[in-house]
Amino acid sequence: MDGAAYDSRGEGGGGDGPTARDGSRTDGPRPPLPPIYDVTPDGWGVRLPLFRGPGDTHLDVNAIWGSAIDDVWVVGAEGRVIHNFGRGWRPVLSGTTQDLHGVWGGSGNVWFVGASGTVLRFDGKTIAPLSVTTQVLFSVHGNAAGEVWLGGPNGLTVHRSAGGAWKEAPSGSYLDVNDIHVGPTGEVWVPDVDQLRHYKGGQWIDEPVGTINSWVSCMAGTDARPTFLGTSQGNVLALDNTATWKVRPYALPGPVKGLYQDAKGVLWGAGQGGVHRFDASSMTNVVSSPTIHYLDIWGAGSEIFSVGYGARMAYFDGKAWYAESMAGEYYATDVAGRAGETWVVGNDGALRDTGRGFVQVPWKTPPAKPLRGVWVGGPGEVWAVGENGVIAHLDAQTGQLVEESAIALGKLRRVTGVPGGPIWAAGENGIIQRTAANTWKTVAAFDATDIWAHTATDVWAVTWAGVLLHEGGSGWTQIQTSLTEDLYGVLGLGRLGRRRQRPGGPLRRLELDGDPGPRGQRHPDVGVGRTQGGLGRGRRRRVRPAQQRVETAEHRDHCPDDLHLGQVRHRRLGLRGGRLRRSLRRPVLTRLSLSPGVKL
Repeated sequence: MDGAAYDSRGEGGGGDGPTARDGSRTDGPRPPLPPIYDVTPDGWGVRLPLFRGPGDTHLDVNAIWGSAIDDVWVVGAEGRVIHNFGRGWRPVLSGTTQDLHGVWGGSGNVWFVGASGTVLRFDGKTIAPLSVTTQVLFSVHGNAAGEVWLGGPNGLTVHRSAGGAWKEAPSGSYLDVNDIHVGPTGEVWVPDVDQLRHYKGGQWIDEPVGTINSWVSCMAGTDARPTFLGTSQGNVLALDNTATWKVRPYALPGPVKGLYQDAKGVLWGAGQGGVHRFDASSMTNVVSSPTIHYLDIWGAGSEIFSVGYGARMAYFDGKAWYAESMAGEYYATDVAGRAGETWVVGNDGALRDTGRGFVQVPWKTPPAKPLRGVWVGGPGEVWAVGENGVIAHLDAQTGQLVEESAIALGKLRRVTGVPGGPIWAAGENGIIQRTAANTWKTVAAFDATDIWAHTATDVWAVTWAGVLLHEGGSGWTQIQTSLTEDLYGVLGLGRLGRRRQRPGGPLRRLELDGDPGPRGQRHPDVGVGRTQGGLGRGRRRRVRPAQQRVETAEHRDHCPDDLHLGQVRHRRLGLRGGRLRRSLRRPVLTRLSLSPGVKL
């Protein structure tokens, strides 16, 4: 069977990097976090379907390992392998459909093991299968000398010498070898009941860990040896300075599946209930998952990944944890941003991309709320609105969304503001403004579908039946136009040909998005640049609704609260052929208008 080719130019490939068990490496610049979300083949859906199986099943993610944060490998069910090469997750053709249970790399190779004796080796260019055993394999580890050990059922271990010869070396344990640790001098540790089995000097010996009335389920430690153990009963053991194993005074409700000690010495664990932080005398559940268990955990420095059942992945950036589905799909209702930062909101809350890929934004008070609009001002200045009058802002210190108390206003559709200045939100019961006292008040009683601010005294909003609203510093007024169509979006543009309005610059045009009516019919003002009078400050403005896709009559009844990013804006931003992710990383318009019925 031929090996599966994989282009490793700048995309990982194992290499000859350090082989420390925690994968830490400090040389070179700090690489970016890989994107969690990608676009669907049709270019509209935002998702990461890397572990989505037939019938939309969510496949298990079983193991993770990396040599550094820009060289991370994840394996799981049905032979799925993905690789983070510092610029995103990339599926890798493994050449097998067998479930993969373990991954580890060193000495220029990355090893994958799984069901039916599957052993795969990636040499930096191709992934090729090896014939070693016919029994299921659960774990793999090795050292810089080129030795590799595999763990299987009933205490089975298989040793590959530095010269490349394979040989079975049963550990004497009757447990499945779900974890294995290989030291730099060839010593090996595997789990057992109330002890470890320790391979030293060519033979296996017992290493007692005390009476724990359970079996060791996982290990973590230094390159030289394990210093932390997890057990099947949820206990955590630490090796003290007298070489004695001590049980810490807490336990998970089920087995500890994986352990990782970060650069600051903090111990983290994956298992039943989610991801936990294990301190000397207490533990903290940092990613709660009562029904979906996490199976493995790995990190480099202060950044950590954990993976588990049902296509789950959790990520810690050194400040906050983010939990993601690697088989999910995200439908957006609004997008906004500034240079180097993009936000997308929808039914499942908010996604944020600061050039390192989209991640879910946590809420200070879970669960995530359905959001309909988002506005990004200066650094750390982000506001979002949604169902049931939800108003939230970004806490720049914690990276969380904090919900604000607001007046009962029903559904809020859009939000806008002036950096460092006033904030407005628009919804089905009117337009509200945030006051200097950090409270909200109603300033206009119109059922507004979109709102956009040029300056603190030049704000525009649109609503049904062609109604255009303006706040010029002395209150909201209705601007008369000949438009009769329902309007869904408003955007100010600079000089002709400029794609975005410069902050504080002269407003040259308004761009309005609306429903042009049944196919083949178009209002004379739509798309022809017809000049309208009286649109602010005595100047003649051009009301030019965007030339979007013409909708059929039934689309006109589509609820504007479920609006999705329209094709017109894709063309405006050059988002063609599904190249959404690349374009979103560019500075985006101050406000993007939306049209009904199209998925992001």
